[in-house]
Amino acid sequence: MSNIWKNESRVRHIDCFGADVISNIGICITEFTRLSSLERKDAVITDLILAARALELMNREVLYVNGVTGYEDGATLQRDFDEWLADYRAAWLRDDKPSGLDRLSEFIKHITEIPE
Repeated sequence: MSNIWKNESRVRHIDCFGADVISNIGICITEFTRLSSLERKDAVITDLILAARALELMNREVLYVNGVTGYEDGATLQRDFDEWLADYRAAWLRDDKPSGLDRLSEFIKHITEIPE
């Protein structure tokens, strides 16, 4: 069975767009920092902050999965996902019932596990 995570064509592909992914991370960090500085606690701002954090985390996940130098720390990434999930859970429960959240929670708990 081939290992899709270590495939040479994937490595070449990440080399082509890795700089864009890293740039996207910076944009997301800038945006959630800007939104946080507004010191507004309403649902709209909270949800925008959560969205920016989620995009930043998913971009880091792309770099982590592809073994990009500087993004190999799965434990820190998992911790950051877990922190985001706790905040997301609170926002979700503000508007919705918990049933749909369980599947997302299970996915996030294992997001940094890379098949060998």
